[in-house]
Amino acid sequence: PTLPIISRSHFGLAAAGTVPDQTILQKTSLCLLAAIYASAQPFAKFDDYLCLLDAYAPPPTDLLWRMVLDLVLRDIHTARLSTLQAGILYLHRPVSVTESAVADSAFTWSLVGMLVGVAMSLGLQLDCRLMGLPLWEKRIRRRLWWAIYAEDKWRCLLIGRPSYIGSDDWDAADLNDDDFVMSESLRLALQQPPSASHSSHILLSAQPFQQFIQLSRIADELQRSLL
Repeated sequence: PTLPIISRSHFGLAAAGTVPDQTILQKTSLCLLAAIYASAQPFAKFDDYLCLLDAYAPPPTDLLWRMVLDLVLRDIHTARLSTLQAGILYLHRPVSVTESAVADSAFTWSLVGMLVGVAMSLGLQLDCRLMGLPLWEKRIRRRLWWAIYAEDKWRCLLIGRPSYIGSDDWDAADLNDDDFVMSESLRLALQQPPSASHSSHILLSAQPFQQFIQLSRIADELQRSLL
């Protein structure tokens, strides 16, 4: 919930515990599927079925993450939103014990720059609210832009590098609660009325990320003031 870079509406997910339809998974890019599976792997021990599988064979988490990186680098030539989603999940993968003792490597910073380039190639830096796009795509495009913006600002501040994203390079508007709602068609298809629990679900997803983005804006102002 604190990194809302995947569209529940696109995957047909109304609430926690639901499973996407197989036809949706078959249409999802391989790099994003691998990133989702790898990100979810640490939580498999809490599932009654998957915990038994992991008891007899170690999960292929490292292999999945290597697959994600290979597929992202392959798909970069014809990048889509899923390419950026998988890349951001890769940046947030659990690090090994040896990696946790050091700052981001040179490769990580290069990967951030590549993902910023992907985001701008996809036009995420532009305000898409008036574009003729599906509502779910507008929401995810806006959330993805601010996610990669935060990656750039915090990581450049951490390792003392100049930011990839200049203050005049984008005009995307700030996020609001409408950017976190589930599509009306999906809600009606699942016969879920707009109840108080639905409203609280939006706020739980929206507020931490919105506040994190506000902190990212402050971090950017602080760094520019020190230049």
